[in-house]
Amino acid sequence: MTTRKTLFTVEGGGDFPADMLRYDNCWPYMSVDAAKAFPGKHGSPDEFRRREVRLLMAGDEPPTEERWKSFMWKVTNIQQL
Repeated sequence: MTTRKTLFTVEGGGDFPADMLRYDNCWPYMSVDAAKAFPGKHGSPDEFRRREVRLLMAGDEPPTEERWKSFMWKVTNIQQL
């Protein structure tokens, strides 16, 4: 049985809601996306402004858009792979 994968983008600013990775069973798509999600405490102020992070998700369920929205992050560009 093949597990379906979904690539999607979240857009937001400030702290990235890290618990959403566990909640939606997803992870940053590429290292550049991980760097955007977690710029570190020494990141420049520009790195904490509005940004887009691509995430890869395993499973048949779609991303939980309302829960992302509760953290002030918006789900965009959902693609089944």
